[in-house]
Amino acid sequence: MEHYPLFVCFAPGRYCVPVSSSVFGRAAVVSPSVWFANQQIVHYVDALRKKPKVRIWMDIGTKEGGTTEAAQQTVNDARLLQETLIKKGWRLGKDLNYFEAEGAEHNEGAWAARVERILTFLFPRKM
Repeated sequence: MEHYPLFVCFAPGRYCVPVSSSVFGRAAVVSPSVWFANQQIVHYVDALRKKPKVRIWMDIGTKEGGTTEAAQQTVNDARLLQETLIKKGWRLGKDLNYFEAEGAEHNEGAWAARVERILTFLFPRKM
């Protein structure tokens, strides 16, 4: 079966990647809400029995939060999710890319500024 790209942006799509890997082979996890439901996504990934064949781009802006402390916690949460993905077998630069956008906030303008990098990683000329 051919794999179709899946773009996971925002909280509602957070569980699609592992569940739908038989259909979707790529995921853009842009500004993930790792904090939601007591970091349930981290626990979900950690509980995976087998790493799905999914190429993942994940990013976070360093100013995503109402305060400096909230923004730092958002970055720390994203780093925790990245570390959990690596523990499950994803490899940085191979099937996982993690990017911290310096000074970027949680908005469409910040995401638009990263879209070329996202697409280049998810759809390389050679895989």
